[in-house]
Amino acid sequence: MASQTRQAFENLKEVLEAAGGSLKNVLKNTCYLVDMSQREAFDAVYREYFPEDPPARFCLILADRGTGNLLEIESIAGLES
Repeated sequence: MASQTRQAFENLKEVLEAAGGSLKNVLKNTCYLVDMSQREAFDAVYREYFPEDPPARFCLILADRGTGNLLEIESIAGLES
């Protein structure tokens, strides 16, 4: 869980930086976890990327699709044009 969470936020960080933003521009994350018993591991990594004033967050259970993916994250960020 930790490595997949870290990779998801690194991907998000890269996309935001390419658009001239950063993780500080994230307004909301919707987090879909296959196994809520791993939420503690997810939360630990989440705090690494959002240590202060984290954005709004909503966590849901995601059906296991047999892909090996333990999570999906949908993020909304606000960037100035």
